[in-house]
Amino acid sequence: MVTGAVLMHYADRAAWWAMIFGVYAIVWFLAFLMLLPIGLPYEDDPPGQIGPGALPAAPPVPALSMRAKILWSTVAATVVWLICGGLVLAGVIRI
Repeated sequence: MVTGAVLMHYADRAAWWAMIFGVYAIVWFLAFLMLLPIGLPYEDDPPGQIGPGALPAAPPVPALSMRAKILWSTVAATVVWLICGGLVLAGVIRI
């Protein structure tokens, strides 16, 4: 027989996992958005650096490909997320 207390226990567990995933997703997107501009040209760069037919905003030599940016975002987000989770579990930060 399923009681209200059992259902509340599962609801609390689902909310906990949703919060954990939500925090990780926010940290990942912040890391990704910080890595996106790496390798793009500045306005002060000389105009002759791009090849013919290339867009002016395209990097002449991409410093990081999109796969590398996604990978580095995942690594950075995981490290930050683990540090924050450790602080929460240690009781330094209370939620």
